[in-house]
Amino acid sequence: MNQKTKKKRQQRAQSRLALARSRQQHREQRQHTAAQRADRQWNKTLGHLADLGATLNQHEERVDGRERIVYEVTLEGKKHLLGTRFRLQRGAQKGTTAPGRRTDELG
Repeated sequence: MNQKTKKKRQQRAQSRLALARSRQQHREQRQHTAAQRADRQWNKTLGHLADLGATLNQHEERVDGRERIVYEVTLEGKKHLLGTRFRLQRGAQKGTTAPGRRTDELG
C-alpha cells in the first residue's frame, strides 16, 4: 500500500470518528434537555397538586417480580392510585385518574 492510499484511509477513519463523536454529543445534549423538561413538568405537576390541596405519596410495590413506584394522590379524603408519573400528570392536567373515570377534583 503506498503512502497516498494509507493517508486517505487514515483521513476517512478520522472523519468517521469525528462524526461519531459529534453524534454522541448531540445525543447526550438531547437526553439532557429531555431530562430537564421532564423535571420542569414534574415540578409543575407537584405545584398543581399542592394548589388543589392534594397530598402525594410514593411507595414501591412488587408487580410481576419487579419493583415499581406507585403514586397515591389523596384529595378531599379520596385516594387515587396511579401507576406512572405520566398518568399522574395526565390526571392533574385533564381531571381524570383512569380511562373513562372522571374526577372533578383533579381537573
